[in-house]
Amino acid sequence: MRPNAQLSKFLVSRASIISLMLAAVMVLNLGAAFAAPNGGSGQDDRPTAAIQMPKPGPIVIRDGEDRKATAQLELTNLVARLQGRVALLEIAKDPEVTMLPFVEESEDVVSTLAEDLNFQIDRDASIITISSRGLPPSQGAIVVNTVVRYACQTLPEQQRKEREKRLQSLQRILAEYNTRFDRKNQSIAQLPRLVLAPGGHEVDRLVLEAELLDCLRRLRQVRLDRIAIETRLEDAEQSDPARSSLETEAKLHDRQEAMLALERDHLVDQLTKSKTAEALEGERQKIMEARDKVGTEIESLRIEQSARGPVPTVIYTAQP
Repeated sequence: MRPNAQLSKFLVSRASIISLMLAAVMVLNLGAAFAAPNGGSGQDDRPTAAIQMPKPGPIVIRDGEDRKATAQLELTNLVARLQGRVALLEIAKDPEVTMLPFVEESEDVVSTLAEDLNFQIDRDASIITISSRGLPPSQGAIVVNTVVRYACQTLPEQQRKEREKRLQSLQRILAEYNTRFDRKNQSIAQLPRLVLAPGGHEVDRLVLEAELLDCLRRLRQVRLDRIAIETRLEDAEQSDPARSSLETEAKLHDRQEAMLALERDHLVDQLTKSKTAEALEGERQKIMEARDKVGTEIESLRIEQSARGPVPTVIYTAQP
């Protein structure tokens, strides 16, 4: 019985040692699993950093816009801008990057950066992960951290200055539109009053055109009748009893023609004024619409300024 007891004790001791070894391995594996987010190294020991975009506040969200859609659009726009040539040029000019060996070895530093940098978006958490794909870890970490610095410091400051510059430009444009709008109002106010219809309303341009056509038709008829009377007068003898009546009728047609000519000129004048007023009103409407559009953009920029815009924050930086 004693040898069996010793064997059982040996087996239990050996099982305990194996259990402790397995537990140690599990702890090491867990430590390795959490090393990437805590230490800043990604898969395959690539230098990796992460930044997070804040969720858009209520000031930035306009009526009818979806908060989630706006946040995802901001993530997409930021990554697109970081991958753009303008951003890569500035990153390549960073003092820390210019001293790296790969810069001298590359024929096109911007292309090298574009090929090396990898961006991944976690849309649910609004996180952008930036990693170096092929550069040596010491150089890749510097490049990645430069991108982080550009995204969290340089780019927001550039955007703030761009908004201020755009706002100043729009304010100048708005002032010009206001001046043009006031001048157009004065031009319209200085127009002579149009012919008024019963009730004091201005006569419609189509009505004026119809009246002018009718006046021209009557004027033409009076002139034709007058020509006929003159022909009959030329044929009539001086002693013809009808001659006196024809001369009276001719004078009557002369007065009718003169009155219709005055009516025609008046209608043409009123129609010209109506067309001028209509054209000025159309121009004023266009100026007002353009002015309102600029005013809306100014208000939008001021809202963005008051909200200070979305500025990403650093979750962790890259380690070589």
